[in-house]
Amino acid sequence: MADGYSFRLIDHCEQELERTSALLRLVFGKARHLTARYLRWQYVDNPDGAAVGCNAYAGGELVGTMTAVPMAGKLEGDSRPGLFMLNGAVHPAHRRRKLQSRISAAIFEEAVARGFAFCFGTGNKYSTGPLLTRFRLVGPLEARIGIGLPRRGSDGAFSFERDWSEAAMRWRLANPERDYKVVNVGRASLVTAATGLPGLEAVLYDGREAWPRGRRGPGRGLRLWIGLDPQVDWKRSRYVAIPERLRASPLNLVFRDLTGGSWLPDPQRVLFRAADFDPY
Repeated sequence: MADGYSFRLIDHCEQELERTSALLRLVFGKARHLTARYLRWQYVDNPDGAAVGCNAYAGGELVGTMTAVPMAGKLEGDSRPGLFMLNGAVHPAHRRRKLQSRISAAIFEEAVARGFAFCFGTGNKYSTGPLLTRFRLVGPLEARIGIGLPRRGSDGAFSFERDWSEAAMRWRLANPERDYKVVNVGRASLVTAATGLPGLEAVLYDGREAWPRGRRGPGRGLRLWIGLDPQVDWKRSRYVAIPERLRASPLNLVFRDLTGGSWLPDPQRVLFRAADFDPY
């Protein structure tokens, strides 16, 4: 135990999930979806593997947490196991004590031991700076609003893209706190989610892989698109960029090479959709 704190890798037991949920909902008061059953789905049920996480304790009280969820990805076409870091929180009474840095160091050590090759994360205007002490910046995520589907130009090789298996797709759609809609056209799919704003749905996935069909098809109203896709021709799409000052939480994509090197995906060739992380 250092300066009154102890650090333990998460073990996914029900009591720990309940305590983690309570801390997350304390820190993120509006994120009511962060229930214990949501965390079990996110941390345990993922077919790409159980989450790598670490908790900080002051005595017997849980005061800090962070987790990295496994994701299969392709780096320059090469399939590699990776992680996406999320759910980082520190109790208000225990901030400014570098708990997040110490928690993430334990996660990276365990991730390397388990053979993971990379880790992504997203940071807002407050958290990006601290994240860049441990990650490298890929770039800001696009945030656009419009109708229809984005129009794509010619195909190209991605520096990074998520490798979605059918099992991973089914898991993603099984989120116990969300209800997704899926439309399949041939081998292509459109997956959307409610945003909580009337008449606005979020695009989680629009691509050439067919996802398991959802309960019903997306609506025809406004759509929110968040992510990176170098093949989209925004000038020919009926979408407009949301000014940063109007975004609830502008996000930056960050990356860490876990192989001991300093590789960074080409920011101009990264495919990163909303389905690949956790906004909805």
